[in-house]
Amino acid sequence: MESPLVSISLLAFNSEAYIRDAIESCLMQETNFKYELLIHDDASSDTTPEIIRDYANKFPDKIIPILQTENQFSKGWEINAKIVIPQAKGKYIVFLDADDYWIDPHKLHDQVAFMEAHPETSMCFTASKHIFPETTKKP
Repeated sequence: MESPLVSISLLAFNSEAYIRDAIESCLMQETNFKYELLIHDDASSDTTPEIIRDYANKFPDKIIPILQTENQFSKGWEINAKIVIPQAKGKYIVFLDADDYWIDPHKLHDQVAFMEAHPETSMCFTASKHIFPETTKKP
């Protein structure tokens, strides 16, 4: 079985309003390589775990759910370093929070192409936009 070139770490906690957009933005990626999506839920009390389970059942070849029954962050655990990254199989690791999402279906392809062409580079990132609901004001 071919190992993924990219592992996406998607962290969630009580993210039912946003998690679908985050997951869909990962699944829309157009790549010529395999990638995996590790979704860590830190014992949410809303429907976030059920949403993650539903997606994992639909995409078992791509999504790896990590569902906690006790909140690990409150115990002092660094979620990415201690829980998600040790399970990642990719050469590259990409980070995404559940209340964020990607808008470019070529994000992973373009970043991996850059990293492969420039092995002296240890990390890359993209620009971001802050989107605020109409009921709130910018800080």
